[in-house]
Amino acid sequence: MLLYFVSTLSVGIPLFFGFFNYRKLSGEMKILVWYLVSSFVFEMIVNFLILLRISRNTLWITHVFPIIEYLFLVVIFSRWQKNIRLKKIYLWSILFITAFMIVNILFFQPITQANTYGMSVFKIFLIGISAFALLELSKEGVYPLTREYRFWVATGVLFYNVTTLIIFSLLNMLLFQDFQFAKAVFIINTILNIVTYLIYAEGFLCRHQAQKSG
Repeated sequence: MLLYFVSTLSVGIPLFFGFFNYRKLSGEMKILVWYLVSSFVFEMIVNFLILLRISRNTLWITHVFPIIEYLFLVVIFSRWQKNIRLKKIYLWSILFITAFMIVNILFFQPITQANTYGMSVFKIFLIGISAFALLELSKEGVYPLTREYRFWVATGVLFYNVTTLIIFSLLNMLLFQDFQFAKAVFIINTILNIVTYLIYAEGFLCRHQAQKSG
């Protein structure tokens, strides 16, 4: 539980830099700030539900938050996309993912189970979108890429979704495994979450440095 609280509070690192430089941020980075705020809010809700023993089953969050997460992140990537047709595909995919999540919860996996089907599809989509964004960025001739804030945002999205795809795809099965094994998986996911927040923080720092030098 302590590690989960640390993970939740670690979102404060990128949020600090995001709000500190908020007026100077691009529209996409401001969207990222509010995505991180929503992530913090949902994680705190889960923390309090467990801490106050209101509910031990918080798997409903795997049905609700992915829709919000996908909305924020895909809007960011669509704003970077210069190809109008691809931009529209990105935005239409938000409706597809939302519909998929709703159908899944109504007919296949209720809120008492983890949303493994929806999470798998949503993560595969984000992996493809973020990887393509990095590929396009590399073609722009930006050097070094580590000084470009888009690199850190796309890397954060790619890193977290690649490393957690298997975990969330098998989550229902993992929950019924040995308690110590399930706990180890949870700890790994928490650490990956913290690393992702640190990557986003670097993105806010790069944006600030680029504007100062410019």
